[in-house]
Amino acid sequence: MAELEQIEGTVEDIIYENEDNGYTVFELSGGGVVTVVCGVVGELHAGESVVCRGRYENHATYGRQFHAQECETDMPKDLEAVYAFLASKSLPYIGAKTADKIIDLFGAEALEVIANDPARLTQVPGISADKADRIQQEFKRMFGMRELIAYLAQFEISPRRAMEVFRTFGPGAMQAIAANPYLLCGEPLQLDFRHADSIAQYYHMEGDCAQRLEAALLRTLRHNAGNGHTCLPRTQLLETAEPDRNRRRASPTSRRKSWPQHWMNASEPKSCG
Repeated sequence: MAELEQIEGTVEDIIYENEDNGYTVFELSGGGVVTVVCGVVGELHAGESVVCRGRYENHATYGRQFHAQECETDMPKDLEAVYAFLASKSLPYIGAKTADKIIDLFGAEALEVIANDPARLTQVPGISADKADRIQQEFKRMFGMRELIAYLAQFEISPRRAMEVFRTFGPGAMQAIAANPYLLCGEPLQLDFRHADSIAQYYHMEGDCAQRLEAALLRTLRHNAGNGHTCLPRTQLLETAEPDRNRRRASPTSRRKSWPQHWMNASEPKSCG
């Protein structure tokens, strides 16, 4: 399979955006050229710096476009990009006129002020302490989602599913997943075990830790409930959950373990920590 091409630059304009699945069409300016880019890349805003990997395609209606399969973003850094981002009305209470005032006061450091010291925004006429807090909250939500999309991409989780994860767990999504990757296998997300296993292995979690065993059992219970079964004997539950439990890739020297005896006795299982 051919290697993906890479383009990078600054988001000039958002042409189309589907907030439900993250599909976006936008103009990317870089190297003196403006390129139309499309793909499931999550939430983007004018002024953001992005690196896209994918392939050029010829659309029957819209012509030559770059179809992005991967997209990494960074906060706007230079003065022009920071102003473009603020003036794009991506943040509450900030339009072109207020963006001018913020840039006059803080220059290229404006986004650092918003992220880390929002009280200073009250120096701008018309921005109260409450508005400054709202601006910071939206800013952190926005870039928190982008950070989560990049983080989960390491484990082959698409931007669309990453957005679902963010909507489920909010700004604390990365911390929640790091503490228990198997939350991804539960309601309402129901991601495949292989994704959670990849994250668990990254954090050196044991293959028979409580979170993983619980997720395998709950998955089995959900499946049987969907088939109309309201009760499942303990031994049948453990036998049915065995394929999920043993799906995790093992090293050549590892051996298959039986269910811990404390599960058979309904005692408290050990933690992943």
